[in-house]
This record gives sequence, C-alpha cells and structure tokens, in this order.
Amino acid sequence: MADIENSGSDARSIGLISWDQPGDCERLTIAFQSSEGAPATTTPSVRVEHLDGLPILRVTVSSTESMISDQLVESDLVDRLFVVSSLQGDTFIDFHLRNPVLVRMTTAHAPARIELELWPGIVDPTARPTVTGSLVVISPQDGTRRGVPIPVTGYALGFTSGVLVMATAGTSVLYEQVQQTADGPGWVEFRVSLSLPRGPALVFVGEDQPGPAGLAGVVIPITVE
Repeated sequence: MADIENSGSDARSIGLISWDQPGDCERLTIAFQSSEGAPATTTPSVRVEHLDGLPILRVTVSSTESMISDQLVESDLVDRLFVVSSLQGDTFIDFHLRNPVLVRMTTAHAPARIELELWPGIVDPTARPTVTGSLVVISPQDGTRRGVPIPVTGYALGFTSGVLVMATAGTSVLYEQVQQTADGPGWVEFRVSLSLPRGPALVFVGEDQPGPAGLAGVVIPITVE
C-alpha cells in the first residue's frame, strides 16, 4: 500500500500510539522518540500493508524499540494493536481490525509522526488469526487447505525458550521443533515453513512448560493438498 524509505531518521523508538475520530474516519497517530528520549524530528522508514485475506493492517518501521507492547483500541474499526520485534531487526505494528477498512497514510516532522486515516471498507476478510493472551498465530488459519510448504507465522510474548511447533496426523508426529524468535523484550516474531504429506493434520503452536503444566498453546486443524 505504501513504502517510504528514510535512512537518516532520528526516530529510535515508538513512543506513543493514539487514536481519535475526526469526522467520518478514525485516525491513528504513531509518535516517535530519539535515542535521547526526546520527540524525534524525522519519521523512520515505513511500510504499510494489508495482510492478504486477514483483518490485519501492518505498519513496519525501521525503529528498533518501543515503549508499547500492545493496546486495546476497541473502536468501530480497530479492536487492538500489537507492537512486534521482527526477525528482520525492525518493528511492526499489527492493527487487528473489527471491520474492513480503506487507509490513507501521511507523515509529519518535528515532531515525527505517522498518521493513518481509516474509513469503512467493502472487502471482508476470508480468515482470522488465532489469538491468545501470549500468542498470535497469523498462519495457518483454522481449516486451511493448501499445498506445501505450510507457513507457520506469528508472534509470542514471554516465550523465553522459543516457540514449539508440532505437526501430527493421527498418532504420527510429522514435525517437532522449537523455533527461535526475534530478539526483543515484548512481542517477538517467529516463522517456519513445514513440508508435510498430503492429508489432514493438526499443527500445534505454543510451548512446553516446565513441571506438570506440560504443553500450552493452540491446535489448528489443516489439510495439506
């Protein structure tokens, strides 16, 4: 949707994300801080995109820190947001939408900020992510039918030993491995691709907790075609 490069920005961290409703649209404002903690003067590099088929608006910025990990918004168009350290070393903000939107982005300087104006859209999402208090699985979605490779992507909070991904079919374990996440103090991204045989399977994403707690996470049924 939009991709702006700015390699000379002094915006080191995301300082504030606010929202209001001027007229017929909802406006989200992302403000930035410099390495000294003062308001930044120039915006970082930014990319804005809709995740294909999902009710998620993703804003990726070159800033590597954030004062915010997640927030409830609960407006007519936006449910909540997550600020995630990515595997590429930058940061993205996922706005989980209540309804489809049209988006216009503008940037401003001194102080640096990105503004997103949202209007009601017309294309409903075809799938939804799986969300718990400490885990968001973007892919696969419940009931996915697709060929290999099967991407398993999302972000986790507080998984200090990595994210356990397992795939099973009946009593057979097709895949089992702990995935290392991005570095960061809050929500961190994980990503892996699975090559599985054709047929129905269950994909577990979560962690193997110590002691009697055992496995904790989500199980997503899929069909490999």
